[in-house]
Amino acid sequence: MGIARTGHVFQARLCYDLQRLEEARQVDGARQAAVGNLGVEAVLRRRNFYVDNWDDHNLTKIMEEGGVHIIRGHGRLDGRKRVIVTSTDGVRTTLLVARHAIVLSTGSTSTIPDVPGLVQASPWNSRNASSAKKVPQRLAIMGDGAVACEMADIWSSLGAKVTILSRNA
Repeated sequence: MGIARTGHVFQARLCYDLQRLEEARQVDGARQAAVGNLGVEAVLRRRNFYVDNWDDHNLTKIMEEGGVHIIRGHGRLDGRKRVIVTSTDGVRTTLLVARHAIVLSTGSTSTIPDVPGLVQASPWNSRNASSAKKVPQRLAIMGDGAVACEMADIWSSLGAKVTILSRNA
């Protein structure tokens, strides 16, 4: 009884996996990967579609229609529950006073290490690496954090020869 049940579970799981694989074959980019031939142009085209070609206008519009007020600029704390935002052009400032709390979601920017010749080589940051328009033949990645490993995996899957440069053994 146990063997028959296990066999049935295995068969059901296999059918489920085959169904998922068939569904993947319907998606441009994944279709090529499902048969072992990753279509670089299709993958990059699909990425651009999902990030709305790096334009947040549509997402901003949806959020504003939902009642979110978006102010772009440089913010600094100005006391309890107070933030002053200077517009990106530096012309105007806006004082915001929170009812409950302030959430600091600063994002991040990368820093180029002080390595001779590195600045002149025009290195990519994580944004450049995730928005490149073509696959480099070779790619050296400085660091071994989550983003570095993700980019190494992605670019090597698309055909680049990747080397990770890590301080860690």
